[in-house]
Amino acid sequence: MDYIYSCMLNLDSELKRAREEMQGGSLDNAVTILDALRSDLEKQNPDDLPEEERYQWLVKVLNNLGVVQKNSGAFEPAAESLERALEIADLIVADTVAIKVGILSNLGLLYSRRKLYNKGLEALNMALKLSEENPGKIDSRLIAKLRNNLALFYVRFGEPQKAREELALSIEPLNDIEPSKKDFEREAWLTANLAMIHAELGNDEFYNPPIQEELYRQARSMFLASARIYSENGYAHHHLKQLVNAAEMDLRLHSPEEAKRHLIEAQREATMLKDPCLLCEIAHVNVELALQLRKHKLINDRVEDAMKLLYRTRPADLTSRVARLEGVLARNGSSDALQIVTGYKASQNVKKISRARAAQP
Repeated sequence: MDYIYSCMLNLDSELKRAREEMQGGSLDNAVTILDALRSDLEKQNPDDLPEEERYQWLVKVLNNLGVVQKNSGAFEPAAESLERALEIADLIVADTVAIKVGILSNLGLLYSRRKLYNKGLEALNMALKLSEENPGKIDSRLIAKLRNNLALFYVRFGEPQKAREELALSIEPLNDIEPSKKDFEREAWLTANLAMIHAELGNDEFYNPPIQEELYRQARSMFLASARIYSENGYAHHHLKQLVNAAEMDLRLHSPEEAKRHLIEAQREATMLKDPCLLCEIAHVNVELALQLRKHKLINDRVEDAMKLLYRTRPADLTSRVARLEGVLARNGSSDALQIVTGYKASQNVKKISRARAAQP
C-alpha cells in the first residue's frame, strides 16, 4: 500500500510539473512529460496500481495532454487524446461526471478550432446538459469556463448577443457583487470578457488578415469601453488592466503610437498605485512595443527594465513571466536581448546558491 501511495505521489508531482511547463510557455516540455506518463499508464499494470486508479490517472493525463497539444496547434493528436480520455472515463466505476464535463468542454473548443462546428456545439451542449443534470457535482468555476467556451463559439458565428447571454450566465454562480454596484460591474466584466474572446478568435484568423484585423479592432474597442466603465466607478486597478489589454490590441493592429499612449497612462497610474503585477505586465508590453518599433537599443533597455522589475518585485508567477518574455524575444530573433535575460537568470541563481550556503550551519 505504501508503494502504491508513493507512485500516486510521483504521478501527481509529474502532472504538476507538466502544468508548470505549460503555464511557462514550454509546451514541448509539457507534452514530453505527459506523453511519458500516458505511455507508462497504458501498460497493463504499471507500478501495481489497481485498475480503477490507473484509469482515473490516465483520464487526467490524457485530458491535460489534449489541452497542451491543442494549445501547440497539434489538433489531430489533441482530438485523439481527449476522445480517448472520454472513452476511458466510461470505464471508471466512480462518479466521473465532473471530469467528463471538462473533457467535453475542451473537445468543443478543439472541434471548433478544426472547423468541425456541429461536433463542437454538440460537445459543448452535452457538457452543459451533464452539468444541469448533476447539480452540486460540478465546480462553479468549471461551469463558468463551459459558458465562456459557448460564448466564444457564438461570437465565432456572429451571434454576439447569445455570447453575451452565456457570459452573463457564467458569472451567476460566482457572483458576489454588491447589489448597489452590480449593474456597472457586471457590464464592465461582460464587455472585457467579450473583448478577450474577440482577441482569441483574432489570433486564430492569421490566414485571413481582414477578418483578423476586424476582430482585433472590436476587441480594442471593448477593452476601452470596459476601462471607461471601471474608471468612472473608481475601480483603478481594473481600469488600468483593460488599458494594457487595449495597448496589446494596438500592437496587433500595428498602431505603436496608440499603444504607447495607453501604456504611458497605465504606467503613470500603476506607479501611483504601487501595483507590482500591473507594472510587470506594462513592462512586458513595453518590450513588445520596442520590438515592433525595431529599435535595437530601446529593445535592450526595455528588457533590462522588465528584468529588474521582475526580480525586484518577485511576483508569484515570476518563472512563467520570464519564460513568456523569453518566448517573445526568441520569436523575434532578439539574441542580444535574450542574453540580457539569461544573464539576469544566471546572476539570480548565483545569489540563491550563495544565500543557501550562508544559511548552512
